[in-house]
Amino acid sequence: MSDCVFCRLRDGQIPSVKVYEDGRTLAFMDINPLSPGHCLVIPRAHAATLFDAEPADLQAAITTAQKVARALREALAPDGLNMVQANGAAAFQSVPHVHLHLIPRWANDGKGFDWKLVPGDREQITKAGECLRALLRQDGRRPWPSEGSVCWWPSPGWTGTTAARRSSRGPCATRASR
Repeated sequence: MSDCVFCRLRDGQIPSVKVYEDGRTLAFMDINPLSPGHCLVIPRAHAATLFDAEPADLQAAITTAQKVARALREALAPDGLNMVQANGAAAFQSVPHVHLHLIPRWANDGKGFDWKLVPGDREQITKAGECLRALLRQDGRRPWPSEGSVCWWPSPGWTGTTAARRSSRGPCATRASR
């Protein structure tokens, strides 16, 4: 894709510090690193998000991520490593080409990336799990409009807030309760 910065980087049109490449993937240093050694792994084939990528490209990317992570561990001896992958603007994806961030971490590095553990509503957790199981049994097709569905999705263009989604109506409520 000609307007994708990662495709242009892959094709040598933009300079980068490449650390690994093979027939399906490319790994390079992040130009805005969260920590020393922060790098990115991309599939060579353009796909905007995880939802769009081919399974073989994702498999190759995770294999490359492991290879690069092991090299990071050997080279920098971090105390840990975050692997982050975001999809869409709401998840803070900044480049629309599926990619994995490999971020070396050290104890007390002050970088954060934690959130408070707040117990969820057991009923909503159970409903969400039932919804996902139903979809996965049907290869991702929505299990309704049949009656008794446990799944609820916002309609296209839905602009409700996160709080509204977490209300008693969602994220997975029966159609009858909507």
